[in-house]
Amino acid sequence: MIAWINWGLLTTCRDEETCSKNLTSYIRSPSPLLLILTSTYSLLYLAVFSVRTYYILDNLNGCLRIRDYFQHIGVEGRKLRYRTVSWGDVVSRMVDAQRTGRYKVAVKDFDEWGVCVRVNRHKDYMVAVMGRRDR
Repeated sequence: MIAWINWGLLTTCRDEETCSKNLTSYIRSPSPLLLILTSTYSLLYLAVFSVRTYYILDNLNGCLRIRDYFQHIGVEGRKLRYRTVSWGDVVSRMVDAQRTGRYKVAVKDFDEWGVCVRVNRHKDYMVAVMGRRDR
């Protein structure tokens, strides 16, 4: 929008007598190069905005799935948020939900040891990724 303003004429406007009565005189047609640059910038901004929106919605979907899982196993989000439930209780509810078939998350046997191994494997992977130095 800034490209369409006639800044030279606008800077000469000091009061009502020096300003033009017709507002269309302050609007000009920009050069084709400026029009291409502003259009390209707008399209790039729209593309970045679209990608970021997709990632936010994807992350929100993952958060909602985790919330639903904890509701299925009987752990309220409020208890997790305020840390009034122990990790052992969460793991035992996960294992009970798997054994009873209320909410299956794994095909093979799922026990406390399996949960511990999966969590540690994930943490080790994240430490390795974050600790990696590019040379």
